[in-house]
Amino acid sequence: MKIGFIGGGKMAEAIIVSLLKEKITDSESIIVSDISKDRLSFLETEHSLTVSVDNRDLVNKVDVIFISVKPQVLDIVLDEVAEHISTDKLVFSILAGKKIAAFESRLPGVPVVRVMPNLPCQVGEGMTAFCLGSSTNESHKHIAETLLATFGKVIQLDEDKFDVVTALSGSGPAFFAYIMNCMAIGAEQFGLSSEQAKLLSCQTMLGTAKVLIEKGYDPVDFITAVTSPKGTTEAGRKILENSGIDQILAETIKAAADRSIELSS
Repeated sequence: MKIGFIGGGKMAEAIIVSLLKEKITDSESIIVSDISKDRLSFLETEHSLTVSVDNRDLVNKVDVIFISVKPQVLDIVLDEVAEHISTDKLVFSILAGKKIAAFESRLPGVPVVRVMPNLPCQVGEGMTAFCLGSSTNESHKHIAETLLATFGKVIQLDEDKFDVVTALSGSGPAFFAYIMNCMAIGAEQFGLSSEQAKLLSCQTMLGTAKVLIEKGYDPVDFITAVTSPKGTTEAGRKILENSGIDQILAETIKAAADRSIELSS
C-alpha cells in the first residue's frame, strides 16, 4: 500500500512515524508533498521518505491520500488534484472544520474518510475519531481503523458529533494541561519547585488516565474509591464541588464546540 501526504506538518509527521513504527508500511512506500522545501528536506533526511513538490504526481502514485493542509487552502489543493484522484483511491482528511461534503462535491465517487486526531498521537496516545463518506465500504472502514489505531485509540462516530469531538479531544489536551499547570502552581505555594510540581502533577494525571482506561473504572466510582472519610481527598473535593468547576468546564467545551460549528459553516 502506497500512502501519500499532501501537507507535511507536525500532525502528518506524527502519523507517518506511527505507521513506520508499527510496520504498516515502509518509508519507500510513503510520499509527502509540501509547499516548504525546508520541511520536505527535513522529512526526507529524518525519515528517509520520498518527497515531492508536485501534488498531482503524488496522487497518481499512491493508493491512500492523507490531506493535511491548512483548511483555508483546501480549495486550491482540490483544484489542482481533483481530476487526478480516481475512485479506486481512498482519501483521508484531517482538516478541522471541513465536512465530508466539501470533498465529495469535488471528488464524486471517491471514498473519503474524515479524521479528527489530536496532539497526543505524537507519542502514540492519540484519541482519533473518524466518519465515513457515502462512497466508502467495509474495506475502507477496515483500512481506516488499521491505520488510525497505530497512534492511539480510535472511535467511529457520525459526522454531526465532530464539533463536540473537536472540543473534547481536539482542544482537550490544552484544557487538561491548563488544569495540570494550575495544580502545579498551587503546589509551588507550599515549597515545591516548578519542576517538581509539574512532574508530580503531570505524572499523576497520566497515571489516573491509565488506571481509568486499563481498569475500566467509571470516573465517579474512582473518585469515591480514593476518597476516605475526613481525609485529604475529601477536603480538596469539597473545594472543587463548591467552586462551580463542573459548570465552568461544561461551558469550556460548549465554547470550543460552538467555535468549531462556526468554522465549519
